[in-house]
Amino acid sequence: MRILALIWTLTICLISNTALAQSNECRNGDGAACLIDGRAALNSENNPKKAFKIFEKGCDNNNGASCFELGLMFEAGNVTKVDRGRAKELAIRACDLKDGQACFVVGHAYEKGNGAFEKSDTLSKDYYSKSCNLGILNACKAPQEIDVAKALDKNGKTEAAIKKENECLNNNFEACNAVGSYYLLGLNVPKNLQTSASYYKKSCDGGLNYGCRNLGLAYENGNGVAKDIAKALDYYKTACSKSDGGGCYDAGRIYDNGTEVAKNQRLAIMLYIDGCNLKNEKACTRLTQLPQSEVEKEKREKSEHSKWLKAKNGCEQNDAEDCSRAALNFYNGNYEIKNYTKAFELLSKSCNLNSQTGCANLAYFYLRGFGTARSNEDYFKMSKKSCDLGGLHAGCMQLGEAYFYGRGVEISFKDAQKNFEKSCTANNAISCFYLGRIYDEGLGFLKSKTLAKQYFTKASELDNKNQEYLKRKENLRALAN
Repeated sequence: MRILALIWTLTICLISNTALAQSNECRNGDGAACLIDGRAALNSENNPKKAFKIFEKGCDNNNGASCFELGLMFEAGNVTKVDRGRAKELAIRACDLKDGQACFVVGHAYEKGNGAFEKSDTLSKDYYSKSCNLGILNACKAPQEIDVAKALDKNGKTEAAIKKENECLNNNFEACNAVGSYYLLGLNVPKNLQTSASYYKKSCDGGLNYGCRNLGLAYENGNGVAKDIAKALDYYKTACSKSDGGGCYDAGRIYDNGTEVAKNQRLAIMLYIDGCNLKNEKACTRLTQLPQSEVEKEKREKSEHSKWLKAKNGCEQNDAEDCSRAALNFYNGNYEIKNYTKAFELLSKSCNLNSQTGCANLAYFYLRGFGTARSNEDYFKMSKKSCDLGGLHAGCMQLGEAYFYGRGVEISFKDAQKNFEKSCTANNAISCFYLGRIYDEGLGFLKSKTLAKQYFTKASELDNKNQEYLKRKENLRALAN
């Protein structure tokens, strides 16, 4: 098992001297942050005890690399007593948490029978395969070395390669990705970069995120396909959209470098944020090296954008309120090109699903002619539906206005007063102002300066920036004096 430490040492990245203390992210349960902090404590501070505790927290929060680092410390016995059984458990847990390097080392330990691992070719190949599928290319070659005694077919392929190719033919897209790596490196099959790229493409077309990333690498490096950075970028973005943190990092790296596409730091930061959220260490590290004001700005923007995507997806699942939220994005042009027609369609759906907010906004669209022909009758109907559904603040205010001005219905100050009263009670300043007007001007009711002053005062308190509210209130105060 001691070979674990040697193998892993060769893979450790340099840690920034700025990460010398346990970060807030680690304290708050971010396992990836704990890994960075633990390595800093171990390598920069030379404090194994501190690193041990931080790795333990990272492992508890399901960070595979933290579990593996912790296992190495149990193997070495430099903080606690040597416990190879515990080291084995942690290495396997790290692999189960999709740490490709841990899977490689477990495979090697089973192959050699090191430490607490019994020798097992079957288990060794299984873990090497897991490591290969997680992007550790050296692991792809290991099973061949175990099966070296097996005869090759006439095309120079091992039985393992033939089996994987057959699985790929049956639309096992992880197998397609593995075969792509075989042909890239000449493992189990004769090296053939064009064939490698074709298998990566099938894997990506089948929806495998790291298959798309590997295809991006092929286009970036010209392996089996004509070098094409634009296509590489597209495939990295596709991998990123399918939750591959490495794909996010690679796409961000291309925008960040700006050597073969226009440099775009904003897009790079956005992609690094996605990659870091997906626990890609390189993306997290790069974010710490960029202007923090810009990073924080994009984090806020992405948070708002995620709300928009949630609303868009929710509307597709017939969530009435999400349809109303999605419509406002098309109305304001926040994350889509401003499109009143699309906003109108979504508000219609929202109102049909009985959202009082959707109906109130739909009424406004009918009043203004946004995305549809102007219609006072529909303004009245949608406002009434919103109010009836409990939309006291906006729906009842609009219904009061419809009766006040005769929009789609005969003028009725009594009906206007009734609905403005509901809305004013819900703290709608406009409705309170209209009630003030009704009693100040004697519209359908006896004049009452006392009631008028009461409602104008409430309107001005609810919206102290509206000069008309303040003016009406002050006029009544002057009369009283």
